[in-house]
Parts: sequence; C-alpha cells; structure tokens
Amino acid sequence: MRIKEIHVVNIHAVFRIICNIFYFVLPKELRSCVFFHPNDGWKSLHEFIPPAILPQEYGGHLKQSSMINLLEDVEKLEKQFGELFRFGYVKTQNFRQSLRLITSGEDSKLS
Repeated sequence: MRIKEIHVVNIHAVFRIICNIFYFVLPKELRSCVFFHPNDGWKSLHEFIPPAILPQEYGGHLKQSSMINLLEDVEKLEKQFGELFRFGYVKTQNFRQSLRLITSGEDSKLS
C-alpha cells in the first residue's frame, strides 16, 4: 500500500519546532506529502479531509459511538489469525525438525 499524504494534528509546540527544522531537510517529494495542522478550529484539516468522515474531536460529524472499536476487533482477529497460522506452522515446524536429525546425521557421515 502506498502512502499518499501524512497529516499531523495535535502536536506539542516543542515537537512542532523540531518538525519545522527537519521539514526542510526532507526531499521535496516528501515535503509535498507531509502536512502539519494547528488547532485553528480544524479549518486547515478540513481543506484536505471532509468533516463528514472525521470524528467529532477533529471537527467532524462522526460520533464516537458510531465508529469501529478497533481494539476489540484486533484482539478477536488476532486470535483467529493465530489459530489459522498455528495449524500450518506447527505442522511444518515439526517436519523441519524431523528432517534436521536426518540431515545432521548425513553431514557427520560425509566428514
């Protein structure tokens, strides 16, 4: 996946100074993709991202209750992926370990 733009919001004043210093060191292509938005009623952020898809804390129209709770979903999906990957991994891991005994025995015979 390619990142088109990076929008930085709610940064501390000290960090903003540091970012401004390093901003000029970045290549021109990267500078055109990085945007810092001050808390000015989120007007600068709304120029790039419509308020209809932003949460209320960033001046948008989405309520917190209507947003996806990623933490719960991540924990549930992590268990599912763990089960799926464990099945194939354990089988192949045991197979590789059993072959290691055979190949290590052949190596000792050759030397």
